[in-house]
Formats: sequence, structure tokens, C-alpha cells
Amino acid sequence: MKSISQEILLNRLNNFKLGGHHIDSRLMDEVKNGGCFYIIELNDEESFLSLIWQEIDDTRLLTPKGETRRLLDVAERFIENKYSFEDLSKSIGMTSDKHKPEWFEKCIPINSDFKYDNFGLITIVPANDSERKQCPKGSFYIYDGIHKSLVLSTKLLKKEIGYQKIEALLLIPRR
Repeated sequence: MKSISQEILLNRLNNFKLGGHHIDSRLMDEVKNGGCFYIIELNDEESFLSLIWQEIDDTRLLTPKGETRRLLDVAERFIENKYSFEDLSKSIGMTSDKHKPEWFEKCIPINSDFKYDNFGLITIVPANDSERKQCPKGSFYIYDGIHKSLVLSTKLLKKEIGYQKIEALLLIPRR
């Protein structure tokens, strides 16, 4: 883990954005608001798959209430249910409190043209008490990079690609 200054981080994010990649405005705002920033290298697949994924109604079909939300578990549910991003970007007969097709539309281009060079940073924060209780084998909560993290985790478990080291931006304090 290494510290990164706000100035260097903003430059890095802006350069990535200028390269045609998406940087969430919420992340940019949080970096501008200050705090401590660290770059963590996720050197192995296990470290990446231990990250804790979101719990929202849009994607509830992948995170049933009370179930663990580690990327490993979410990707396993995706695969076990024989989902595809194309299928999930359309109505599959579930209510909107379990599935919103428009959320999955962003995953289609990431999946179809996946390249580690385009992955960039994922942003993580310390897991809170509830997340640690729900995901005792989880590590950090993913703050930004949810779509690309889901795509990568499914590709890894399907053995479509091998794992390559990625970088995570740790925000302290938790946002």
C-alpha cells in the first residue's frame, strides 16, 4: 500500500478520463473533498474476489438478502443462474426491486471488449460492521467500479481470462 497525493491522484484520474475512459463524477467529487488516498495492488485473484460488492435493488437478483456479497459469491450466482449481460439488460420477468435491466446495459461493452489496459482503478473503502458481519471472508467494500468488477469476476470464474494484477484506490475515511 502506498500513499498518493490528492494532486497526483486527480491528474491520474483526469488522464484516464481524457483517454476515453469513464470516471464517475461522485469519485472525482470525493477526491476533491480530500482525505487520505492509498494505492493497493491486488496481486492475486483471491484478493480481488474477496472485495465486497454493492447491495441495491437494481441488482438484488445477484445479492439476495442475507447472502454474502463477496465478488466470488456474486459471480458464482451469476454463472449458476446462467445469466448473461445481454439477457440481464432486458426484462426477465422480475420486479424492479430485484432487477433493473438498464443497470446491466453498462456491462455489455465492458464484457464484449474487456482489456486490462482499460480497467483502470477500482475504488474501495473499509468495510463497515454490517458488511463484515454479512461477508466475514470479505475485505474492502467497492465504492466505485461495480460494473467492471462484476464483469472481471465472471470472466475469471468462467476461465475466459487469467488474472492480472489490478490497482485499487483506498479512500480513508470511508465515504
